[in-house]
Amino acid sequence: MINDFCENIGVARKGNENYTSVKKLEFFARKELDANATRVFAVLEPLALNITNFAEIEKTEITAPFFPSDPSKGSRTYYLTSQVYIEREDFSDTTKAGFFGIMPDQVVCLRYGPFVVLESVEKDASGNIIKINVKALKDYDKKVKGVIHWVSVERSVECIVNEYDVLLNVEDVVSVSKKEGKDWLEYFNKKSLIPHHHARIWDQLKDVKPYERFQFERLGYFCVDEEARSEKNGGKIVFNSVVALKESAEKKKTGH
Repeated sequence: MINDFCENIGVARKGNENYTSVKKLEFFARKELDANATRVFAVLEPLALNITNFAEIEKTEITAPFFPSDPSKGSRTYYLTSQVYIEREDFSDTTKAGFFGIMPDQVVCLRYGPFVVLESVEKDASGNIIKINVKALKDYDKKVKGVIHWVSVERSVECIVNEYDVLLNVEDVVSVSKKEGKDWLEYFNKKSLIPHHHARIWDQLKDVKPYERFQFERLGYFCVDEEARSEKNGGKIVFNSVVALKESAEKKKTGH
């Protein structure tokens, strides 16, 4: 990755004062990770989902390829259970235009699994959504725009996922701050680190080693931290983001 990047931009002992966009480094990171980082599901902000008619589902062993573009590279098996976690942002209790997640009267596919539709919502005393109930649709054969990832409640483990973004909101902070007459410290990105302390990953990955790399489907590329299970992290596995799935990608949106 680094060697390809350096070869592309050209590196000399002198005369390297020019700026090189971080997007170019991200390009080479995606190129390498796309070919070498196996795919897996992870949920960063879990919302519990209950399949009310789970007993009617015939297929509960879900086969997912390590690399969807090349199934010959192998696959893993996920076990669908009546209780799963989905991303909180993949649910809306009101109907919204352009939203492809679970919302009233909209059919959504659990990736590689069944099609489901919302039945009811459970909230706590403060009105916070704590669980949603859905019904699996048998023999549903229509095309849907919403395909969301998930993990089983009982077959997943809690982990920490750190999402990183650029430290500064502009690339050439020296020139921009001078031009706009501002202190360069004003350009710090307040969202350069977003930690998810209660994320969930499939228990198949509970024995991952430091520096192992994965693509969390629909989320990005992540690497296991060198102190993945240190006491300061409560013994949890820690994953750090490497790069988003697409150039200039905003935080992923349902169905994309």
